[in-house]
Amino acid sequence: MPAATLADRIAGAPLEISEVLSLLLAICGSLREIHNTGLAHANLTPRNIGLPGEGRVEIETFPAPPPNATVMMTEPKYAAPEQLLTQATMGGTAHTQSDIYVLGFVAYEALAGRAAFYSQLFKEAGEAETDLFWMKWHADPARRLQPLRDCNPSAPDELCVVIERMSAKDPAERFGNLDELKDAIEQLQHRLETTEDLDLASLSGAIPQPAQTMLPGKRKTFVPALLFLFLFLCGGAAWLLFGNRKPGAILATSWRFIEARAGAWTAGHKSNPLSRPLQRSMETGSGPMVLVAAGSFVMGSSAVANEGPARTVYLPAFYIDKYEVSNARYRAFTDSTGYFQPPSPSWDPDYFAKSSLPVINVSWRDAQAFCVAAGKRLPSEAEWEKAARGSSPGSRFWANWTVNGLANLKRAGFAAPSPIGTVVTDVSPFGAYDMAGNVHEWVNDAYGLYSGNPVALEGGGTAKVVRGGSFALSPQELSPSWRASLEASTHNDSPVGFRCAADPRFALEAPSRVISRPRGQ
Repeated sequence: MPAATLADRIAGAPLEISEVLSLLLAICGSLREIHNTGLAHANLTPRNIGLPGEGRVEIETFPAPPPNATVMMTEPKYAAPEQLLTQATMGGTAHTQSDIYVLGFVAYEALAGRAAFYSQLFKEAGEAETDLFWMKWHADPARRLQPLRDCNPSAPDELCVVIERMSAKDPAERFGNLDELKDAIEQLQHRLETTEDLDLASLSGAIPQPAQTMLPGKRKTFVPALLFLFLFLCGGAAWLLFGNRKPGAILATSWRFIEARAGAWTAGHKSNPLSRPLQRSMETGSGPMVLVAAGSFVMGSSAVANEGPARTVYLPAFYIDKYEVSNARYRAFTDSTGYFQPPSPSWDPDYFAKSSLPVINVSWRDAQAFCVAAGKRLPSEAEWEKAARGSSPGSRFWANWTVNGLANLKRAGFAAPSPIGTVVTDVSPFGAYDMAGNVHEWVNDAYGLYSGNPVALEGGGTAKVVRGGSFALSPQELSPSWRASLEASTHNDSPVGFRCAADPRFALEAPSRVISRPRGQ
């Protein structure tokens, strides 16, 4: 084994998230190679994982022992519960599951830092270096690691979920195999590498501070200086032409004129709220909204027939609802306007009475009517996709679209919508929740292929676009650019809801048509 080991690397301060993800990927690759060659490896501990450099790892191997060989536990601190409860060597799948548990435990320690790992998480810090302590701790299902955020507040929610799943005491709750774990880590790594304009806090739901989003009037700050110079020159010329006047009087008159003009300009500038930075979020009578800052993003995917071609799109700043419209919000709309209520789905006759669930069984026209009544509008396809995927160049997949359990999607085991905003890992870079899962969402556009797409279009007519995954959809080929068509009049047994968008002026004009806040919210 090389002199440098993973134990040396994690002995001090917390490691950077990117380094931990790279180490996990390298270890997964090495373990998969070992398993494929029919070899066995030493007890997977940081002391047995060498770091020869250049991003590589080395794990000590030996020929696979007989099935009933006695387990030799060199360091119980890094052992899965099932390893401690058996007396014989485990088979391939069980061995892999135990490796995943140990890797989760090691990753947690690396991200928390050795000092915090002991002082914050274990009251029995004095016992925590003994083998007996660790054997009891791992074998006790009631003992679990505290949330990673307690030690590393910058850890993204998605990473916390992955680490928690890796280190689950029950093997059935962990990733199924090394390939599944590798895919999840690569998604997180990709998100970190491509999110150039967001810090780590934004990955867990914080809204990025937008660049000073100003209208063109911002550029006129040089006007008073030019005005002063112009009037000063005029005053000088007047003094030369009308020498019988005192220079002081001429300059004083010019200065009073300059002050008046500058004051009027300043008052006008301050009275125009659009010239000031936009709020990152705002409360409205029909729900909170988050800002999507002006700028370009890559829209679409050339790899999927009806999502291409991928291209760069510029959008001005806009607001989008932080959550899908809930039953409570929609009921407030029907109560105040007399608009008819949507039918409950056949699988839940009391669905519409459950206030915190997202409204479904609404047609495109129903969604549009709600937004108009609130003084808002349905988002365009481009607006919806930018709000869902962010503005980083080249970004396509986010962890909450692909990692099992991070959004309310079909493979995650959900059979119905979740209360809005409760799947905390399903959050976009701009702070909008449930865009990857929960329910599909109407957008404003009629369905059609993008310009430059050579595929022949089927359907069309009165069909509108729906966006986002749902509890009824498996995430195969699912991404923020996923789109489907649906007749605008569709509402019965439809897992489709919506959210609204608004232009920046909405925050300034206090529209009188805002729907009142529902009772109890």
